[in-house]
Amino acid sequence: MSRISVRCPQCNSDDLHGQSRVDDTIELTCGACGHSWDRVPSIVCPRCASTDVIDDPWEDWRWDDREAGTWSFTEETDHRCRKCDKTWHSTRRTEPGDDFPTKEDLGSWTIAELREEAVDLGLVIAGLRKPDLIKAVLRDYEKDYYSEEQLTRMPRRALNAVARVFGVSVRGHTTAYVVAAVAGGPAVG
Repeated sequence: MSRISVRCPQCNSDDLHGQSRVDDTIELTCGACGHSWDRVPSIVCPRCASTDVIDDPWEDWRWDDREAGTWSFTEETDHRCRKCDKTWHSTRRTEPGDDFPTKEDLGSWTIAELREEAVDLGLVIAGLRKPDLIKAVLRDYEKDYYSEEQLTRMPRRALNAVARVFGVSVRGHTTAYVVAAVAGGPAVG
């Protein structure tokens, strides 16, 4: 398998020293003549080493620790080599997201604190008991991150895990029912 050859644009030397930067560029310095320049690294197919690669970038978020309620924004990219048709995926975490309380955290709050949080979120809470307040607040937090489309595309196992967080029963129910119940819409099926 061949490697991409990078040489100094001033003296054509391959005695190069690189330093990665936060913006995904590499600062290269020639050991022979001292010339420095920035280079954006090429995506190389892991199967055939071709640089003729199509990138399909998109942004998402991922849980760092679901129990702790921590998550990060990510830059996701689907790659496809035009030469050998190999496909692969890369993910880069870009920044932590806002932490929000977990079910356990909310369980330690007073009813007054839960009501205040629910009102701040614009929820209708008349007559809700503490467990229902907790579910409503958690559902509203999740609603900000999962659209019905995302829930529908989730593998059933992942959807079931999200449903459990909300206390939604999954046994004997269709995916459409679980999606609607998690998203807070009318659940049929």
